[in-house]
Amino acid sequence: MQQGGYNRPIYEIRGVPRIIQERVELLQSKGVDKVLDFACGTGRISLYLAQYDFNVMAFDASPHAIKALKTKAADLDLTNIEVLKIDMWNLPADLGRFDLVIAWRVIHIGTEPERTRLRMSINDLVLPNKYALIAAASSRCVTLDHRLAQHDVEEIEKNTLRYFSHGAIHIKHYYTLEELTRPGIFGDLVPVEHGHISEPSGHPEDARPRSYWWLLLHKR
Repeated sequence: MQQGGYNRPIYEIRGVPRIIQERVELLQSKGVDKVLDFACGTGRISLYLAQYDFNVMAFDASPHAIKALKTKAADLDLTNIEVLKIDMWNLPADLGRFDLVIAWRVIHIGTEPERTRLRMSINDLVLPNKYALIAAASSRCVTLDHRLAQHDVEEIEKNTLRYFSHGAIHIKHYYTLEELTRPGIFGDLVPVEHGHISEPSGHPEDARPRSYWWLLLHKR
């Protein structure tokens, strides 16, 4: 078992991206303290970082995800996580600004105007000279061609698909690296590091891994 902040034991949190695990010391060395986990889901990233004594605010629109995160944080005796039920499309004006905003597998959702809104929201939430860490669906993903071949999938923009799944209509964009590194796409946030990863889908009926670009961004 590892040791976290103040010699706190680090308990295994399944599914924490390797990119984040490998950058804890870097983030600490850059003075990162206040972290926002943007659309956190059940909070795997929030729980992991809180164990290293980052002060984490996490939000999601799902009451089930929020309940699960609060329960797990209590089980681990983590008092440095604030968990809120917030819709990412309706962010409160007083949410604050942060040393690090994490938006993991979020900014590929919606039409281009909606995705732009998400990216600018992330930019606005980052303090000057601080950071954002994002992951977004990649155009290299094996499921892109698979979905395009399905009769109930519509490509409404280049690499942007509209499809019906799990009882709802979804719109998902598969980014190229050129898109994500285009000047100004994240406002004042500039890429300083990037890479390509695969993660489990999380859907038992389709276990193929999904591919994502990840970027560490610095605010000028």
